[in-house]
Amino acid sequence: MAELETELIERAIRWCADAGRQATPALVEAALRPLSWDELLVARAVLADPPPARPLGPFALADIARGAPADVAAERERGGRYGAAVAEAAPATAGARASAPSPAVRGRKRAQAPFRVRRASDRQAAAEAPPAPLPLFDELLRDEGRAALERRVRRHGGKRARILADLAAGWRRADGAPIGPADLDRALALHGMARSYEVRERDELLHALRAAGGVRARAATDLGLDLAGLDEALERLGAREDAERLRAQRRRELRARGTLTQRAHLLLDETERLADLDLIEEFQQDLQARLPDHLRALAASGREPLIDLLGRSLSLDRDGVERLAQRTGIRIGDGESSAAPVTSPAASRPPSRPQRPGTSGPRSRGDRPPARGRPGGGGRRAPDGRRSPGGPRSADDRRPPGDKGAGRGRPPSGNRAGKGEGRGSVGRPGPRTRPAPRGRPGAGGRPVAGPRPGGNRPPRGR
Repeated sequence: MAELETELIERAIRWCADAGRQATPALVEAALRPLSWDELLVARAVLADPPPARPLGPFALADIARGAPADVAAERERGGRYGAAVAEAAPATAGARASAPSPAVRGRKRAQAPFRVRRASDRQAAAEAPPAPLPLFDELLRDEGRAALERRVRRHGGKRARILADLAAGWRRADGAPIGPADLDRALALHGMARSYEVRERDELLHALRAAGGVRARAATDLGLDLAGLDEALERLGAREDAERLRAQRRRELRARGTLTQRAHLLLDETERLADLDLIEEFQQDLQARLPDHLRALAASGREPLIDLLGRSLSLDRDGVERLAQRTGIRIGDGESSAAPVTSPAASRPPSRPQRPGTSGPRSRGDRPPARGRPGGGGRRAPDGRRSPGGPRSADDRRPPGDKGAGRGRPPSGNRAGKGEGRGSVGRPGPRTRPAPRGRPGAGGRPVAGPRPGGNRPPRGR
């Protein structure tokens, strides 16, 4: 016979009341006690839903659990088929009622003793009474123990440590030893729950590790384990590779936060996380390498206290800046940016072009030195067509002596005669004169064939 729980009896009484029949704990116990374990599970499932018909009493509930249709059980209830069973259970109910005092007797007792006397000896005797021994764990290995085990799995999920603590509070082993993981595995395997619970426990471990951001210490605390217990569970369930893959993903996410502000806040606020993921040394070295350049740039930007400039740039208060300097080993200074003068890299570089003495700043185009071979800027032609002394010789100067064309240069044009020629008034350009053609001037200004400066070449147009 299955052991009936108080919760099940109370649920059956409420269910019968909804179905139009009043029941007592004695009637419910008399009706459900003969059921087998499987039939009792069916009765629990029926009690989870509203009554399918009316009226239905506890014995009709027992027939439904045995496989009878609900309308047939309700017809039997209306026809009085369960009267004999109720009559058999009536003596127990009557005995329970007889054991209770009547209202008159209770009234006389209240009249005789309006108050209850509590003696110290009674309290001492109650305190000295030994507690009732816990049931043996072997009872969970029976068919009735499956329901108790399922309730604890639903309550605690895949957290093995908490299930073991709950079982140890309600059961004991025959040899007095505490209930351990081997006992739980034996009970799960006996009831056919080992495979499903293993999958659930593995998912619970990975979920706790993911929720903790890859930090093993936080995941172990959520699961009620220590680090050694967490590592043992990962090895036993074959989840070590998945756990390391998850931790590697968290490392990539943290390395992606590459700004100085992000890494400074991670180093100060997520120290435990960085240490568990083996990133704290890497982040410290990165900040030690990058913060000096940042401090030099801040010192050159203004004359405010350097610690305030650094805190504003990294979104840290003064205490955070001091802790950051302590963690990285970088000396910020006495607080003033002028106390540690810093030269900018641009000022320390040599000028790209040589400067003329007595001048500062970049040179203009007019300050260029004379071209090679033209000292003193002698590259301009004189009005007679020759270059000024000091410059390179013209083609006429390079002719050998005795050449017939020597000394014959290009006649001056109208717009090259001088700056003032060809202008009508001061400040306004006058009418332009047409430059004379090459060659010797003849009648009418037409060119005449003759030697040219630079050689006896034929004139243009021929």
